[in-house]
Amino acid sequence: MDFANSNKALKRMTEYFAEQMRINLGAKVKRKSYRSKWKNGKPYNIIVKSFRGAHSSTGNLINSIRVIKSNIGYAVTMADYGKYVNGGRKKGKGIPVATMNRWVRQKNFKPRNLKTGAFIQNTASATKTTGFLMNRKIKNFGIEAYPFIKTSRETTMYVFKEEFKRETKKDIINNLGVKFKIKK
Repeated sequence: MDFANSNKALKRMTEYFAEQMRINLGAKVKRKSYRSKWKNGKPYNIIVKSFRGAHSSTGNLINSIRVIKSNIGYAVTMADYGKYVNGGRKKGKGIPVATMNRWVRQKNFKPRNLKTGAFIQNTASATKTTGFLMNRKIKNFGIEAYPFIKTSRETTMYVFKEEFKRETKKDIINNLGVKFKIKK
């Protein structure tokens, strides 16, 4: 059996889905920022602020999204850490220290002197300290999930539902040589 129309529609649908994932990751959305003071390793005087920001720091996740041909059609692949962006991170779990330190170096944070507010030299120890403080915050507050896969899937299904039905109907008619009425 030949499903040429369905396969073309499926390919267009998969490419659209991948593009929606890229768009959603780059879009500025409402996010939360947690600020607190710390005493004996525990947060107190917690302030939660909302801001608008993208979920893309370097663009690596956006650039890693690819459409590939698979045995059953087409699939979308991306960097492994996409699952953490999509699902977030629960309270109580930190990030591996080496990964956090690498990310802090990559972002090139400029540490400040807490008493004077002046920038201090960005040394290896300052990078480790920044990584530790951020990891402690993640352990206590977690990382908010951003379900960009679900949003992209819902948009894609809305846009392509009728087209996919129509193309599949054409394939069925072409393969069986009989007209079927598809109930809506």
